[in-house]
Amino acid sequence: MILIASPSDFEGEGKVKDAVVAILSCRWPLSLKSIYSAVTRQYALHVSYQAVHKALNQLAAKGVILKENNEYWLNIEWIEKIKCFTASLEKAYAKEQQPVLQTTFAGNGFMRK
Repeated sequence: MILIASPSDFEGEGKVKDAVVAILSCRWPLSLKSIYSAVTRQYALHVSYQAVHKALNQLAAKGVILKENNEYWLNIEWIEKIKCFTASLEKAYAKEQQPVLQTTFAGNGFMRK
């Protein structure tokens, strides 16, 4: 599964996940406390510590992030999947052909099956 979204694309819980991905794309590894601080300060999201913890657990369960010794970072395998997906999409758009990708839209982003 590939999750692609910008932090402003979704409301509620999706915004927290997108903010976490954006934060971890700039700095890593980070603790839950550091991520929570960045989510509330940088993205001005009014969410609880528990909401950020829940988002981290969901992202980890989907293979988007990794956790070790209470620190989080983006999963390089997920980054590679994003890279392949965007390269295929770019190539298809450059040729003005429909991509041969199976994509669906889920509540938390575009997914490639």
